Amino acid sequence: MILQNTHEIVGTLTDIISEDGQMKVLISAQKEITIPDGALSFGELKDLVGRHIGIINVDGAYRVRIVRR
Repeated sequence: MILQNTHEIVGTLTDIISEDGQMKVLISAQKEITIPDGALSFGELKDLVGRHIGIINVDGAYRVRIVRR
């Protein structure tokens, strides 16, 4: 799934994989979104695996936030 402009996905980050110039970000219930490499820091995302997060796409700029339950 590619995150559309102004859409956000919220869930527990379960894994992140870098391949073929893109990152695959797996969020809770195995929802997977594909974002361009470099759109978010791979290392920072790795540190968030297991945390409840939100990722939003705004005009091609991706942002990540920690969601407090």
